[in-house]
Amino acid sequence: MKFKGGTSVAVFTRNHRKYLEEARERNVKDPVRFTAFRSGLRWTGAHSANVELGPMRIYFAPVRGEKVIEYQADLHQVHLDPSSKDPITQEVLACELESTRSEGLWEKYEKQVKTLYVISRCELLKEPFPITELIKVSDGKCISENYGYSYCLVLEQETGMARTIRVFPDELAELNKYIEGGKSTVSVAIRKRSASAKEACLKHYGCACTACGFDFERTYGDIGKGFIHVHHLRSLSSVEGEFEVDPIRDLSPVCPNCHAMIHKIDPPLAVEELRTRLSK
Repeated sequence: MKFKGGTSVAVFTRNHRKYLEEARERNVKDPVRFTAFRSGLRWTGAHSANVELGPMRIYFAPVRGEKVIEYQADLHQVHLDPSSKDPITQEVLACELESTRSEGLWEKYEKQVKTLYVISRCELLKEPFPITELIKVSDGKCISENYGYSYCLVLEQETGMARTIRVFPDELAELNKYIEGGKSTVSVAIRKRSASAKEACLKHYGCACTACGFDFERTYGDIGKGFIHVHHLRSLSSVEGEFEVDPIRDLSPVCPNCHAMIHKIDPPLAVEELRTRLSK
């Protein structure tokens, strides 16, 4: 499926009110904290839209509700066919709610999770609206009140709430100086991250995790060459405006698992503290 740049595409789905409330309460304390949810169907269209358009709006109608959109959030990632041995799956599941942590990939239910999706900024709408007001991207028609599928691509609605999406990847290179934290408008407001700072960090430290020592290339071969997360020792969310980054003092390469554990608590763990915990 092809999408034109700037197309206001969103996703409609259902979820349990209990989980939506937990995600909402999590984001009241930390709006950009991620929450991972599961689906038994492959969200192929949503995955394609997410890859081509980036983060988008997602609308939720509570399961067994009044067929009304009551919650919305920012959808950051759609991961298809998750596997317990896949590092991306492990990274995504590190963002799940405590109440769903025992579900795994539904092995104990003898079912198969076919899609993991990651959201933030989960909000309860001040003015809920019927699902029949959502227009399907596929045919331009409104969703039926008895729509029975797990999700649908729809046109984004005007809900009166600001759309501010935090982009996770370290993209948007800056020239000469390593400037981060400024605001840039590319259809959404995002926090800038300097790709050149990341390169300088990896040139100095290498691509092995500074917490646990894991090296993707050594484990996975060529496909893992150069893959590693870069952790900001000074959190971007704690700094107002732009600031100059020292790639040696302010950044540190960490694997996705360690990165997730570092940010599991607030304030985040220091890399040295996580290393100490691992040594024990």
